[in-house]
Amino acid sequence: MKFKVLTYNNQFIDESYLFNGIYTTTHPTLLDADLTMEKFISEMVAFYNEFDGGAIDVSVFLHNLEQCELVTYELSEVKNEFSYPYYYYGSEDSKDIDILFSVSREEMPHTQEERKVLVKQIENDFFNFCGKKVNGNLVVIENGYIVDTIYPKAWVDGVNNSLYNTYSLHKQDYPLPVIGKLKRNKLLAIYKTARTIMALLSRTQYRSKIKATIKGFHPFEDKLKVLDNIDFMYITSFNQKNMCDVDILKTITFYLGQNIQLVANNEEIYTKTQFNKFYPKLYNFIYRKELVLLDKLDLTFLLTEWIELVRNYGEYKLDGHILSCNGEVINTKNETTINEIQSIYL
Repeated sequence: MKFKVLTYNNQFIDESYLFNGIYTTTHPTLLDADLTMEKFISEMVAFYNEFDGGAIDVSVFLHNLEQCELVTYELSEVKNEFSYPYYYYGSEDSKDIDILFSVSREEMPHTQEERKVLVKQIENDFFNFCGKKVNGNLVVIENGYIVDTIYPKAWVDGVNNSLYNTYSLHKQDYPLPVIGKLKRNKLLAIYKTARTIMALLSRTQYRSKIKATIKGFHPFEDKLKVLDNIDFMYITSFNQKNMCDVDILKTITFYLGQNIQLVANNEEIYTKTQFNKFYPKLYNFIYRKELVLLDKLDLTFLLTEWIELVRNYGEYKLDGHILSCNGEVINTKNETTINEIQSIYL
């Protein structure tokens, strides 16, 4: 495969610095093979004008760029091997790029905070490597299965099966590393759904009721009682600092529909296309379209359906931070399963 790369005196250039000077890089941004210099100049000027409100001196950029060339290269000539194997996964039509970085058991930090720091470092390295901004996660893969990851963001059964099911939807640079699916722990999926929705609702008018049950160890039924009172038609804003309302509603919708299908029908949904086949009426949420009150009513009905389903799943028993139901056991403190990984292979 061929790409265009910006060069100066046969060295790769980091174009993000052209407004200040000419700097070389070992990991250049790979540009479209049909990109012209005129189009490149237009796109770069437009980007920086938008980014900096037109305050940048474009003449400096143009002067530096006059000394550079757009040269066609084969991919193998440009890209050095990245430090970690990586795998794209998730919806094929997502506006975000979801990626798993594979690290060894020895490289995986012990604490979750250290893992989050490491994945951010790798994301930055990956951007410098190929110019892609990604949503990364860390995984340890052994004997053909994912055995560790960053939690409570995710757990191994869902991450493993998501990669296995959606790997073929993306252009990959590495062969599929997992050889099969893992048996899903439905109790953990139920608990993550409840906790995630409550966290996203924690700055709404339901805050006081949610605050009383979201922290600490409480009977699971207490969480369901709080969620039973939620009506999305009366929520005007979620007031979250790091997530907009449209993304929050999309996340809640996907969690609910995904969990209902897993618990009720053993169906695993990992893409928006799959979700839309089960819930076409919720298309506007999943694809971040403009919503009307009827949409929010449909989401409230979906929440009610989920609550009824999980109430009938079995008897929830809490012993400290250990929750059990229907033969499954989870650790609610860090949202992981108690099972040994070897015992849950399909």
